[in-house]
Amino acid sequence: MLTRPLTHRLTLLALVAALALGLAAPALAAGADSASVDVDALNLRAGAGLSYQVLRVLPQGQSLRVLGRSADSQWLEVRLPSGAGGWVFARYVKTTVEVARLPITEAAGGPTDSGAPASGNPGYQVYMTIEDGQATVQLQRFPKEAAVSLRLESLDGRASLAVAEGRTDAAGLAQIGFSMPRAWADGRALEADLRLVVSTADGAFTRSATIRFYR
Repeated sequence: MLTRPLTHRLTLLALVAALALGLAAPALAAGADSASVDVDALNLRAGAGLSYQVLRVLPQGQSLRVLGRSADSQWLEVRLPSGAGGWVFARYVKTTVEVARLPITEAAGGPTDSGAPASGNPGYQVYMTIEDGQATVQLQRFPKEAAVSLRLESLDGRASLAVAEGRTDAAGLAQIGFSMPRAWADGRALEADLRLVVSTADGAFTRSATIRFYR
């Protein structure tokens, strides 16, 4: 099961876009922690590492909400005021939170297999986090109102385990949760590095994400 020393949620700052439009920024609560990008430009990645897909580039001053950290504390899992999420290199984030006290939530990835998205716009479609052994998978740009199944696989393809089912909405979005299993069907313990595969019921649309699970 994941170790979760202490969940430390940060209060959102005003949207940069809103400021550009001249909208009033909401006031922060007294003593609230905050985080923001501390360099000219910072890559928001699908996972905790340089090999993961770049989802977007964040400008200096971009406000962030910090959800967790990687096991080595080099990467932070963050959310933008818009709700988009990903990972950023901790060194380039300005925050008052003590990074070492954040929960380890290193379990994320971007699509790695072939196949064109339904929208014809490639990009981030599968995002996964794990806290206290509970996985939350967010799907984007999937076929609309489609039944989907989720399974975990070993990276060598020798083991596979169905873990959840769900359905996308009219926008092709879904959020599906499940408890992380401790072992494969044959009793062997799950490896730390795994692959999450999400497919429509007919198998015509499949996306996968490489994840890391700390028990």
